[in-house]
Amino acid sequence: MQGYSNYRALETALTKRFADRWQASATYTLSGDWSGRPLPINPGCQYPMNGLTMTCDTPFPVPIPPDLGGEYTLGAGGGFDAGDQRHRGVLSGIWDVGFGFQLSGLYSFGSGILYGTTYGADQRDSGGLSLRLRPDGTIVPRYNFIGKSLHRTDLRVQRRFSLPGGTRVDGIVEVFNLFNHANYGGYVTTELNRAYGRPIQNPNIAYQPRMVQLGFRVAF
Repeated sequence: MQGYSNYRALETALTKRFADRWQASATYTLSGDWSGRPLPINPGCQYPMNGLTMTCDTPFPVPIPPDLGGEYTLGAGGGFDAGDQRHRGVLSGIWDVGFGFQLSGLYSFGSGILYGTTYGADQRDSGGLSLRLRPDGTIVPRYNFIGKSLHRTDLRVQRRFSLPGGTRVDGIVEVFNLFNHANYGGYVTTELNRAYGRPIQNPNIAYQPRMVQLGFRVAF
């Protein structure tokens, strides 16, 4: 069954171009991500009458329980488990300190992401089409769990050394997630699981603890 989705957003940006040895920019996005699955369509029916084949009314949607189709709610389209994130913002800047030093940084913020949820058992014997029906007859909402907000600060210090013959060497120190904020990119979202609501590991670098990287660059 194919689904559909709508994404609406307000995107803003403010930029201070490089002057007086520094530059900065700020972006903010307010967005909403809705998705749904349509109701199945009754294609009509045919039946014999007086030797002729009679046709029923034109096709029409078939009402079914909401966990099987027909819902349209906040949440990602395309079958993803995680979706709507209402607020996102990024601040970045570069400062030419002098004496060959350059300092740059980036701070990113994201409000809690909305995650798809299930009960964890196929009460309808649907072959896995729906895992959201509870034994008491209630239905787990499609996206019923909001993760914690995301905060990440990255810092870079660069020192340029000029060598004879026009050669330049840049020494670089980078610190990712400077304040070691605990960011989570996934959660247990099955109600039957005793760990429901707890974070799970996500290998994406955006969710890693503090890391330090050293490097250099040679230009000639």
